[in-house]
Amino acid sequence: MYKKIIVGLLITAIILAFPVRLFNLPVSLELILKAVKGIIYITIILFLVKRENLTNDFHSFFFKSRSVLLKLLPVFCLLILYIILNKEKLFKLDVSITNTVLGLSLVSTFILALAEEIFFRGYLYNLLKRKYSIYKSVIVSSILFAFIHIVNIFRYGDLWSIMNQMLFAMALGMLLCSVYALTKNILLVGLMHFIINIPASISNLNSTVINVTGIINETDLVENVMSTLFFIALMLPIFMLSFYYIKVVNKANQNKYP
Repeated sequence: MYKKIIVGLLITAIILAFPVRLFNLPVSLELILKAVKGIIYITIILFLVKRENLTNDFHSFFFKSRSVLLKLLPVFCLLILYIILNKEKLFKLDVSITNTVLGLSLVSTFILALAEEIFFRGYLYNLLKRKYSIYKSVIVSSILFAFIHIVNIFRYGDLWSIMNQMLFAMALGMLLCSVYALTKNILLVGLMHFIINIPASISNLNSTVINVTGIINETDLVENVMSTLFFIALMLPIFMLSFYYIKVVNKANQNKYP
């Protein structure tokens, strides 16, 4: 099992870190290549899912029970709050960006978000669940999801920013994985992931310069530590909600198999 996980992570890292931007292509062609990259990623992961016979716990794209929507209300509220907090990024587009480019950006963002969900939730979580409890499977898959974001150091941002991004990815991974465990709905978590990635996608369109430093500014170390601690405090409700969903899933499994 561990070899399969390592191989999957290596494939994921190579695909996600593929330096499309370094080719200095037109924006529209760059976005098309990103979408193609996501489609290749999805194809590989679907092959792994089928080979590992994970389809029984993977194929549901719709709710089997409408009552689960009530349990997901806090998640929907968090998504709305996230959109409100990022409204400036969402509605502040460069005037040179055409509707075609914006559309291509959203399509490529959705495909890549869905691809990550298929791997980390549909494939990796289910693979881990064969051997470990739901708690361990959610936590381990979320840690690996966070760790894979270190590939962004090769594209943009300083080391401290990447560390904060990995912390956010850990919290996001916990929430999405627990929602997937609750709903068995890979499309739902893919849409959630897509919504969360939209502000960053639009920011990338507005940004023409990528700053890659890879270092921590020592003069700002205290400020960076304080901001990270504050960021951790903000993530606590997400972790708590994730553990609540895991508890609900465990209870449902106990009632199903007494």
